[in-house]
Amino acid sequence: MDPEAAWRAVCAACREAVACSGVGPADIAGVGVTGVMVGAWLVDADGAPVRPAILWDDGRAREWLQRVEAETPDFLSRVFDRSGSVTQLGCTLPILAWLARCESRSLARAAAVLTAKDFIRCCHVAVARA
Repeated sequence: MDPEAAWRAVCAACREAVACSGVGPADIAGVGVTGVMVGAWLVDADGAPVRPAILWDDGRAREWLQRVEAETPDFLSRVFDRSGSVTQLGCTLPILAWLARCESRSLARAAAVLTAKDFIRCCHVAVARA
């Protein structure tokens, strides 16, 4: 997914919601942001996308995850025990392993790995500071 297109879609949805609400923008105290918590949205030190975002439903790390499970049968349990997170295709850990193997330059350019909701929050902060 193009991160910039996602940001433009969020802005358009917010404009439409305000227009339909009958409430003036000055009367809005805050907006909550929630969303998918896995995937990988790589950004550089300025918060600009490094590459298209990899979404939660992506399967490119299937081979890596199958290999790790075969080599270390309790791998997924160990990740869960340490983090409370369930690991599956599309989760950030397998995607990062795939990026390290297949797109090491993109990973090297990244200052942070975000999820969709975090990217939206970063864009909002950048606009608010401008």
